[in-house]
Amino acid sequence: MAVIETIYGAGFKASSSFYNKSTARLEVTPTNDKKGAKNIEIRFAIQPCWLGLVLVAATAQGICAIAFR
Repeated sequence: MAVIETIYGAGFKASSSFYNKSTARLEVTPTNDKKGAKNIEIRFAIQPCWLGLVLVAATAQGICAIAFR
């Protein structure tokens, strides 16, 4: 599913309204992410699980990434 479909599926009328609301809650905003998330501390851990390896990363605001390999 595309990001835009998810935004509309969550009830937002436009992607800009989603990004305006999410900026207050996200430390790594889309603009900040494009700039390399400079000056944001991201801590992470990698652990084995039944799906393989799982990486969980977080900022002071909360989880920012979960990835499996």
